Amino acid sequence: MYIIRHYGMSIHTLIPHFTRSLTANGRSPLTALNYRGDLDRFARYFSTQKITEVRDLTYDNIMDFLVYHAAGHQATSTNRMKASISAFFK
Repeated sequence: MYIIRHYGMSIHTLIPHFTRSLTANGRSPLTALNYRGDLDRFARYFSTQKITEVRDLTYDNIMDFLVYHAAGHQATSTNRMKASISAFFK
């Protein structure tokens, strides 16, 4: 919901707004911190791909990122990354 209203903003700009909304809506500060770390990694990956705005992301881009992430991390880390990304785009 938050992302749709700010569709033309950069991924990096939206992350702190999103994590503040998590804690404002009752999520623990640790959850917000973990999600922020995941989303910072997500944004860094896409900045190396020259994709910096939410409107430029595609489903295939995100799936490519998750495959890349899964190759170097345990399943629990990848599952949390999926949860972080899913919450970011709700």
